[in-house]
Amino acid sequence: MQGIGLIIALLVVSYYYAKPSLFLNGEIVAQPKLKFWQVIGLLSTIVLTGYIGSRVFGSLEMVLAKTQGQYRLTQLLAHKGGLRWYGALSTNLLLLLMVWYTRPNKKILQFFDVLALAVCIGLAIGKLGCQFSGHGCYGIATTGWWGMYYPYGVAPNILPVHPTPLYDASIHVVLFGILAYIYAHKRFYGQIFCLFLITTSIAAFIVEIVRHNAVIYANMSFAQLLYLGIALVSLLLYFNLKSRKVSL
Repeated sequence: MQGIGLIIALLVVSYYYAKPSLFLNGEIVAQPKLKFWQVIGLLSTIVLTGYIGSRVFGSLEMVLAKTQGQYRLTQLLAHKGGLRWYGALSTNLLLLLMVWYTRPNKKILQFFDVLALAVCIGLAIGKLGCQFSGHGCYGIATTGWWGMYYPYGVAPNILPVHPTPLYDASIHVVLFGILAYIYAHKRFYGQIFCLFLITTSIAAFIVEIVRHNAVIYANMSFAQLLYLGIALVSLLLYFNLKSRKVSL
């Protein structure tokens, strides 16, 4: 998790300051940039908010799924609970909404657009790390030819299972290419970040179908419920930003 965060941070800062202009509504315009100390402050806030969200939602999932064992909620929050990507997504979406509605700023929206591209690369690298380390986040058993064995993983398996880390990595490599193309033709600030949230949430929702997760409500896992909520809120934010024409 820390390694992915560092990769994302370096990619964001490098790209953000290396590209002086961008296409917007078919025209070349100067890229609205935050000052360096503002970028560092915002990145630090995003990483901290994401960590807190991933810890809180990871612990909450264990409690709702009744898999926390002998640990209390306070122990889970402190150090025994897991870290969940959808928790980081949820809290940072809330962060963006709070920032936008309290201080509308195209510089911040542009920063989040660049961040979305960097997160795609960071996630792809991180998921490949999960794949090669046998982290244990692979899926349920499958009879498909693509099924893989993880005999030395955190949760060793004797049957071929869905290599969900490879699914995630492949999805975000493709998503990076699509978003990079749209970025060069985007119509308003915040468009790329919203599209990233919508597409990554839908993709994760589908991948969760072949993962080991307890059903919480309506035949969906806690992760799927959160991903569905993120996608819907992001869709509303997308049309809100589009109607405001945040391109001036």
